[in-house]
Amino acid sequence: MDPTRFDNLTKAMATPASRRQALRRIGGTLTGVTLASLLPGHALADNSACAHFCDSVFGADTPAASQCISDAAHQTGLCYSACGPSGAGGRLCGSPGSYTSLTCCPNFQSACCNGSCCPVSSPDFTCCADGSCCNLVTSTCCATPHGTCCNVSAGFTCCSDGSCKPIGTC
Repeated sequence: MDPTRFDNLTKAMATPASRRQALRRIGGTLTGVTLASLLPGHALADNSACAHFCDSVFGADTPAASQCISDAAHQTGLCYSACGPSGAGGRLCGSPGSYTSLTCCPNFQSACCNGSCCPVSSPDFTCCADGSCCNLVTSTCCATPHGTCCNVSAGFTCCSDGSCKPIGTC
C-alpha cells in the first residue's frame, strides 16, 4: 500500500464517528467478507472468458480449474495460449483432469500423441501405436506390440518383436 493512502486511512480511522457511522462501516465490512467467502477463487474472475474456459475444460470448482483461473489472473497458462478464448486456435493435448499435464498444440499440430503435440497435418508425421510422434522422413513405426518410432536413418531397425534396435542386434 502506498504510504500516502495508508496515512489517509489511519487519519480517517482516528477521527471520531457516531455510533451510526461505526455500525455502517462494520456492516459494510461484514457484508463484503460474507460475499467474498461465498465465491472462493471466483470473486473477480466469475464473468471473465478465462474463468468460463477453465471451468469448461476442467469442470467447475475443481483444483485444476482453480489453478487455471489463478494463472489466467496473472495472464499466463492455458487460457493465454493458442487454445484459450482469445487464442489463435489450438488443440489441448494431455490428460484433461490434470492441469499440469495439459499442453496446447498450435493449430498446425493437429494430433496429440501420448501427451505430445505431433504435426500430423504434414504427411511426414504420424502417431505410432505406443503414442510416440514419428517423423516418417527419417523414421518408421515398428509393428505392434510395441509400435514404437524407430529412427532408421540413424542406424536402427524394427525387429520382428516390434522393438527398435541398432541394425544387427535383433
